Amino acid sequence: MGVQIIAQPDGLFCVYSSSSNTIIVWNATEEELVEHYAREAMEKARRSVSGIIDRVKRDQARTVYHQFTLTYAEAVAATQAQLAKQRLPAGVREGDEAQP
Repeated sequence: MGVQIIAQPDGLFCVYSSSSNTIIVWNATEEELVEHYAREAMEKARRSVSGIIDRVKRDQARTVYHQFTLTYAEAVAATQAQLAKQRLPAGVREGDEAQP
């Protein structure tokens, strides 16, 4: 669905929906629109994360993460390896090449 926020002549805002070809929100302040879209985004995020958790609980994480799916042991090992890289001697950064 495509929507467009439009300024009304009175300084308030409306939201036009191109799928219904109608205004779906009228007389909204800037703060009300921000809250409206924040609520929608939060609800969408909750649905998405709940769906991911459901698949992980059913041992279907590969349907979410595909070839990048890690086991707990693999995630712990990768974290430990990354932390070890961060403990390089002072003044030495990973990727620094030896200077002649």
